[in-house]
Amino acid sequence: MPQQLLKVFTDYRASPALTINLNMLAVGSSYARGNENNQHQPDGSLFLGPGKSGGYAVFNLGMQYQIEPALRLSGSIQNLFNRDYS
Repeated sequence: MPQQLLKVFTDYRASPALTINLNMLAVGSSYARGNENNQHQPDGSLFLGPGKSGGYAVFNLGMQYQIEPALRLSGSIQNLFNRDYS
């Protein structure tokens, strides 16, 4: 598990019917499963790489449009910047 984790959310009411929201999830680096003591030594067959994954941040965008009191249209884009992480 990473030692650092940050979640940030914000909503913006563009009009009485339209709400736009943005959220970010930032995760710090963490050791690979089985390498919790950081004694990982790559041997080229069973263990590759540094035994640690880097930190990352993912942004998501969403919107809701209130068409009428009982009907709401909503949509979202997950991983807004289309980044790949390990």
